Amino acid sequence: MTRAVELLQLRLRHAGDVARARQRAGTATRLLDVDPQQATRLVTALSEICRVGAATGAATVTLQATAGPGDLLLRVALACDVADGAAAGLAPGTEALRAVDQLMDEVQARPDGLVASKRLAPWSGSALLLEDARAALLLEAPGDLLTDVREQNDALTAALLAVRDREADLRRLNEELEQTNRGVVALYAELEQRAEQVRLAQRLVFEELEGALRPAPPEVGGVELDVRYLPAEAGSPTGGDLYDWFVLRDGRLHVTVVDAVGHGVTSTRDALLVTHAVRTLVLEGHELGEVLHRVDALLQGAGDVVATVLLAQLDPRTGLLHLAGGGHPPALLVQGDGAVGYLEAGGRPVGYPLAGSDGVTGHDLAPGDLVLLYTDGLIEVRKDVVEGLDTLARGAAARAGSPTGELLDGLLLDAAQGAAFNDDSLLLSLRWQGDAPAGRRTPRAGTGTALVPGPTAVAQARQEVRRRCGPLVPPPVLEQLDLVVSEIVSNAVRHGGSGQVELHVEVQPREVRVGVSDAAAGRPVVREAGPDEEHGRGVLLVQELSSAWGVLAEPPGKQVWASIDW
Repeated sequence: MTRAVELLQLRLRHAGDVARARQRAGTATRLLDVDPQQATRLVTALSEICRVGAATGAATVTLQATAGPGDLLLRVALACDVADGAAAGLAPGTEALRAVDQLMDEVQARPDGLVASKRLAPWSGSALLLEDARAALLLEAPGDLLTDVREQNDALTAALLAVRDREADLRRLNEELEQTNRGVVALYAELEQRAEQVRLAQRLVFEELEGALRPAPPEVGGVELDVRYLPAEAGSPTGGDLYDWFVLRDGRLHVTVVDAVGHGVTSTRDALLVTHAVRTLVLEGHELGEVLHRVDALLQGAGDVVATVLLAQLDPRTGLLHLAGGGHPPALLVQGDGAVGYLEAGGRPVGYPLAGSDGVTGHDLAPGDLVLLYTDGLIEVRKDVVEGLDTLARGAAARAGSPTGELLDGLLLDAAQGAAFNDDSLLLSLRWQGDAPAGRRTPRAGTGTALVPGPTAVAQARQEVRRRCGPLVPPPVLEQLDLVVSEIVSNAVRHGGSGQVELHVEVQPREVRVGVSDAAAGRPVVREAGPDEEHGRGVLLVQELSSAWGVLAEPPGKQVWASIDW
């Protein structure tokens, strides 16, 4: 329950009345046990108000106290006898009103005066204490004004000293804060310097690691090599997309492209296992079509290694390119005139059941032809593989005559088209710049010996092979050729449709190569025939008897070729 008690009401006519009002207000604050600093602020504000009121010639000042639960509200009111009599001294912006505003919580100006209030909380007094203070003030005799002024000066001096002490404390705190800030700035500079040193060390480690993972292109006369790699995570050189290239003892260039499943260091380890295994087996002299099957067997105990692989071998003297794959996207051939086409190399990835290549695909490059090997991150940026393959082919055709570096950079921009690569992406190119000796190029459709489709085609082909190769090939090799040609021609007659079948024969020192062209685009597949099947073993027999074999695209058909050396 709140109650308001009037502690002071005094008429103001001259300066003496101002002193008495100040004296009575000081006594009231002591009786009410008001904090000395708050009491000084109240008494000073009341003095300013009374001074202006006395200057008007006639005014009344009142001091009212209201006790609330835990607080005390003190209200000073000035009423001038003449309206606007206080306007000159207490108008907004005047020195007196600015002082009162700073000392009191709330000031309300009125035409004939003003009301200023100050709330003190917490306050432990009660309404009874207000009545006791009022009674004491009524009985108190007027004091000596000089003594009161001295007491007020002492209070003001004490308050001033307290302010100065606080100013000194504030200056000390500011100095300490400034020193702390200087220390923080110095520490930040040192940390930034160390962070830069760490970043530099990381860059050096990344560069060394990248150099170890991504070998520089070997020097191969007549072949231009280049590569681009984009990690899925910026600043990280690790990932499952790796490549390897080296020169074989006979001068051929070997290239391996691997895309291991996963991301980060684990996939890098798996890709390294595959590339190292491929390098070992190739250098040991294993046939290209058998390498990936043997790699899968070697890595059976190395954990769950799963990777697609594409192998390429190019003879820089002739431009003959051999490809063997294991579930990898097809290589893209970019001819000098802008024509493009994908070179399929079927097979199953390392780590899959029956992993390995379906055989070896061969293609004769013309001078200036470029072959692109890549990983699926390049064609899956937009989540549509078909669109990615089309985009790659269109971009390569448009840039067929550009320098290799510009072509690769442009293809990366085409693939992204404003999107971010969400998988590691590798793009590798090899361009054959030389020219093959006369007669070494693989014959095209329409330039070979036409075979009569039907049961006599096999006999006609064997007879032509013996006529061309009999004097130049050892008898055991000639017997192998009979079997190889028989199987290839039988397959062409059986599955090549109604189009023409042609036989091509080429004899080189210690090597013979035969090719059979037909009108069907489907490629033969190596498989094991069942015990009750009459057919299905032909391609497997060709693979076993040949030194190398493959399929060349000859739209709308193909050419199946095989070579035997001795």
